[in-house]
Amino acid sequence: MACLTGGAAFYQEPSEDYYRKWLREDVLYIITPQEADVFKKLRTDEERDNFIEQFWQRRDTNPITAANEYKEEHYRRIAYANEQFASGFPGWKTDRGMIYIKFGPPDRLERNPTGGDYRRPSWEGGGSTTTYPFEVWEYRHLEGVSQDVEIEFVDDTLSGEYRLAGSPDDKDALLHVPNAGLTDAEMLGLVAQKIDRIVRTSNPMPGHNPLAVGYGRAKDQPFEKLQLMTNLHKAPAIDFSDFKTQVQARTYFDEIPFQLRSDVFEHGSQGRVLVTLYLESSQLQKEESGQGWRSELQVYAQLKDLSGRIVRDMEDSLSSITPQSQAGLTGGRLVYQKDFFLQPGRYKLEFFVRDQLAGKIGSSQSLVVVPPAEQRLRLSSVMLARRIESVPGSGRSSFKIWPAQGHDVPQANLKVGFYFEIYGFQTDQSSAKPDLEIQYEILDSQGKAISPLPDFHSADPLPERITVMSILKTADLDVGRYTLRIRLHDLIANRQLTHNLPFRLL
Repeated sequence: MACLTGGAAFYQEPSEDYYRKWLREDVLYIITPQEADVFKKLRTDEERDNFIEQFWQRRDTNPITAANEYKEEHYRRIAYANEQFASGFPGWKTDRGMIYIKFGPPDRLERNPTGGDYRRPSWEGGGSTTTYPFEVWEYRHLEGVSQDVEIEFVDDTLSGEYRLAGSPDDKDALLHVPNAGLTDAEMLGLVAQKIDRIVRTSNPMPGHNPLAVGYGRAKDQPFEKLQLMTNLHKAPAIDFSDFKTQVQARTYFDEIPFQLRSDVFEHGSQGRVLVTLYLESSQLQKEESGQGWRSELQVYAQLKDLSGRIVRDMEDSLSSITPQSQAGLTGGRLVYQKDFFLQPGRYKLEFFVRDQLAGKIGSSQSLVVVPPAEQRLRLSSVMLARRIESVPGSGRSSFKIWPAQGHDVPQANLKVGFYFEIYGFQTDQSSAKPDLEIQYEILDSQGKAISPLPDFHSADPLPERITVMSILKTADLDVGRYTLRIRLHDLIANRQLTHNLPFRLL
């Protein structure tokens, strides 16, 4: 996008030019070959925009902050390179620009802008010569490159364009002048004058090894220099074996279908978001183990606010799953739950699963709304359950919930369970206890009310909430769609609340 100065006209580049420029200029030095291949295969601008957003997110050094420090620093380096290293070419296209954009400023910088007389250090062979303008950049450590990195740039055309030097001799302006600029060994006749140095610059297997006559560092030898040059030209590495990074490197996955739901409960000033994943075990590859058939599943989830900033993420591994042992409870389905604590607001939930044995990935996303606490009678999400078990706890009963898949409950269970929490009730001043009436109805598809018989009911009052666990009999109901109606009446505050929850008997 560009603005025409000197007037109010505004010009927007075609989208193809924008994406081509992003790939070939903006991120040329930092995009990995895997990422570039994926980007080139994308078909729509929406997919490309999503990819670009994820590209910067996975490089964000501090995803908790609103700003992306890595992205800001990258474009600052491009601007600096264009300002400082231009030489007939834009600064970002030069060798110095490439190194600066990828690795930032060196830990030590030596500038020789005019060249001229030069006394070689011992590791370059000693002796005096005349050099072209050159610079030496030193880095203590470059990840994926090496330790103690020394990079020379030489302007052998005297045009201001400094090029990466493959040998310490590249800056020697007298290298091809007979009997001029000799090293100590050449002056003493220990080597054939200059021919060994000249051959060494173009032949990786020279006949003369400078280490044998007392000079030359290991990192200056042809093979080491070649390896350094190769590493310097690579994009900064990203480990795509890591599931989180692999997720962020692509735009979507649909190789493993699964269902996802989220339920929200109040927890002080925050919201507790309980995420439930349902996956058919038949979708996973299995291998035989000593205890039956084993599957391996890895999950990764992230929650983003409306600005796209990641506010929570998690990664988990389920390395030993035996679906046969769960068949009686889940009907061949795997159920995974995870909770997050969030401030009130609207969030985008993205959930990914990977079959470790097959290498397949599936994804799903949904909107999560955490409401603010209010001074009124209200309910949390109502969770349907296939089965509820009472488990002895410390001082009060606790429960284990086997959640229903979405809003579907097997009719063969002959009952439907559900869990919810009540907030905003008032308590009696003398007893400090609430006084609530709870009624249930099941409405058929025609709206006819049926008063089901309770098989189990528990209301556990706490200072700020009441947890309710109930099981209603559905033995007399046919397969079909129904609505569970919950009626609350706060007798102290004389407030009422009705909540309808659709479900289906299968």
